[in-house]
Amino acid sequence: MEPYTDSNRNIRSDGTDRIQILTTLNEKYLPRLQVLLTSLHISQPAEPADIWLIHSGIPEDAFAPVIRQCNRIGYHLYPVRIDSSTFTGAPVSRQYPCEMYYRLLAPMFLPETLHRILYLDPDILNAMYGFRTLEIEDAVWNYDARNYNTCLLKSGGLCDMDWVMENTAILHFCGKSKPWQKGYIHRFGILYKHYEHLTKIGSRH
Repeated sequence: MEPYTDSNRNIRSDGTDRIQILTTLNEKYLPRLQVLLTSLHISQPAEPADIWLIHSGIPEDAFAPVIRQCNRIGYHLYPVRIDSSTFTGAPVSRQYPCEMYYRLLAPMFLPETLHRILYLDPDILNAMYGFRTLEIEDAVWNYDARNYNTCLLKSGGLCDMDWVMENTAILHFCGKSKPWQKGYIHRFGILYKHYEHLTKIGSRH
């Protein structure tokens, strides 16, 4: 695992900034993170990224598949471990584990030299286009994969499948039902399965 230094953290070979990504998760979500990284790399192959992963109990050897993937696609992985007692007493559930709170502490645990970072959930597929804080359109920047029919109707038929594939930057698999689970019924599940398959193929090389 590459150690963090100011010199290797955020500068690309052409002198411009690398994309900085923050995620918070537990060990069981590491395969989901790998699918996310696959979608990021395929969508933006010329954009190297630094992945900051805040966690409280992932064994170091569990990171091995993610590290191999990052090395293969030119990303850096920086796990940041925090004390699991930090949010003792906070309400959690199977769907919402304690890791979801860790983003709130990110400024306390990430290097001060980081000027901007994008927080991503592990249950999304991504294409990256920018970082300025703007009024954003959900259909582009946070498309709820459950709501295809609603979005299609609200847009007067504009936001059909072709439009989503061409324009949507972040496809978010919201809710309890997830595309990596059996019985997922929403139409974008096959797209997730596609990236999941590409991730498995990539891990063989």
